[in-house]
Amino acid sequence: MSAALSYDYAISVLLMQDPDIERIGVIHSTRDASGQFGAQQIMESAESLGIKIHTAGVVALADLRAAANSLVDAGVGAIMLPLDAITASGLPIITEIASEIGLPVFYPSFSAIYYGATIGAGSSPMYANGINLGRILTAHLNGDVDLARLGIGTTGEFYVGVNLDSAEAQGVDISEAVMDEAVAVIESDGTTKLNPRLLAAIARRGKIIPLEQRQADDQAWLDSLHCADEMIAEQQAALDAANA
Repeated sequence: MSAALSYDYAISVLLMQDPDIERIGVIHSTRDASGQFGAQQIMESAESLGIKIHTAGVVALADLRAAANSLVDAGVGAIMLPLDAITASGLPIITEIASEIGLPVFYPSFSAIYYGATIGAGSSPMYANGINLGRILTAHLNGDVDLARLGIGTTGEFYVGVNLDSAEAQGVDISEAVMDEAVAVIESDGTTKLNPRLLAAIARRGKIIPLEQRQADDQAWLDSLHCADEMIAEQQAALDAANA
């Protein structure tokens, strides 16, 4: 299973907040492949729009303050973080530093606002991933699926969340465009407001579905991941060509 992730989407939300931004700072782990990949994706997405990127690589949480200060010296207007081990565990530290230096923090995961990110723009797919892993495990135990022929499933819808408490600490005014898009807003007093779209999604999680319908839906989803011989051959040929 893989979480839906789009750095292009995160950049688009950043531009809702600041259409005239010229420089973005990126802090990422140099030891984590996902951090390096994410930093590259942010760079490619931003530079295609004429936005300059300044990166600061870190190897440990102790490096975060120096990294953030280097981005301030570079004159960035916001910090965007890729998904990696250090940015995930160090997000509260980064947002605390961001409050001191007056920069908003963008994270490509909606739920990041609960850990201090100013704006979270992306998916929060843990619940959906759990359901889909259960589908695969049940089918495997029942002998109804060949794991070797299953592709990688992607789950999660994209949402925008805003932490007004962090924004206030950073001296940042959240734009009307972002507020209109946000499905969850943490107010400056710490309370959270959810809009009807997110409330409806939460309500669907607790809906009881008849067994026959659920089994049919599960099978249809598993069928969508099935890899035929032709698909496997094409993917293997692409891998062989890339490694040649």
